[in-house]
Amino acid sequence: MRMFFKHNNEVTPLSGWKGNPRGSTVPGDSTLWLLPTFLTLFGLVMVYSATFYVSAERHASDWYYLVRQTGLVALGFTALFGGMMVDVSLYRKYAKLAILGVILLMILQSIFAPLIQSTRRWIPILGLTLQTSELARIVVIIFLARLLSDDVSFGLRLNRALLKPMIPVAIIIALTFLQRDLSGAAMIAALVALILFLAGLEKRQFWAVTGGVVGVTLVAAMVIGYTRKRILGFVNFFLNYDASSISDENYQSFQSMIGFGRGGIFGAGLGQGKQKMAFLPELHTDFIFSNVGEELGLWGAAAVLIAFVILYLKSLKILKLQTDRFCFLFGSGLIASLLMFALVHMSVTVGIIPVTGLPLPFISNGGSSLIISLWSMGVLWQLSRRVASFD
Repeated sequence: MRMFFKHNNEVTPLSGWKGNPRGSTVPGDSTLWLLPTFLTLFGLVMVYSATFYVSAERHASDWYYLVRQTGLVALGFTALFGGMMVDVSLYRKYAKLAILGVILLMILQSIFAPLIQSTRRWIPILGLTLQTSELARIVVIIFLARLLSDDVSFGLRLNRALLKPMIPVAIIIALTFLQRDLSGAAMIAALVALILFLAGLEKRQFWAVTGGVVGVTLVAAMVIGYTRKRILGFVNFFLNYDASSISDENYQSFQSMIGFGRGGIFGAGLGQGKQKMAFLPELHTDFIFSNVGEELGLWGAAAVLIAFVILYLKSLKILKLQTDRFCFLFGSGLIASLLMFALVHMSVTVGIIPVTGLPLPFISNGGSSLIISLWSMGVLWQLSRRVASFD
């Protein structure tokens, strides 16, 4: 992806898109909204399949979670349409105001938001809960794209001129961490490193930043009690892999792998999974991919993975043809964010890494991730209409 700027290092203003002699407006790539729509509807089916047992037990109705998720899907499709319609120049225009607004929101949330699962990570809004780290991640992407496109010399080297305006980003990462959302803070930090790399940061400095992010994350994980127990439990299970190594910290990983093993190649059948019967907590959110593997087997899990690969390849092609530096960095951050969440979620469910609590975009139950993911694809579709022309 980094090589895409070799043909166009100057900054092309967004307002010049339509009149840009090297650019053209073309029909958008329909794959960028059709495939997410299919994944979202597929997610509705999987959420119902994963929840009808616990829904009947807790709410006396098989349909409770499905009805709730259907309403969130409607909001998600509204966000998709908004991403397709809102001009990208508006994100650039209000990037600085947006990041200040998110910082203020997160500070107020840390003080006044109600405790949910022993943390103030969510804000109740009209009967729904907004996870502010999801919004913060997107605002950081927009802010960095604006910062690194205002001056092409920014991002080439880590120096005071770059680090000073990065203070708001550091504040957001710190606030996310203080919300006991280590995985969310690590994801934002990783996206910062990636966007700097795409903007032209020297490789040596990029690897230094990456190493710093990994090192700080590991130290923080070992300092915090619940994450340390989770990591040590995962390592113990990975090394021994027997009944004596199962603990509260690795129980979910163990049950998730049982689900995949039971699914085999062709799956146990839609709705026939056993892990939903209180064996695997949070099956409809943090482990929805496990439900796919158990009920639809290897072919079903592979189909989901292939869908994300297609979205990546389509986005890569579109980003390569962008004539505006802001749009390239903005779009790169969006698709990288989606793929990172998807890969981490899948890795957790198959037991490659410890439990992180990240949803699978489009498919997991919940609103914040779904709305942000669909909006992101709407923005990428809009970018697919404004591409470079080298004829």
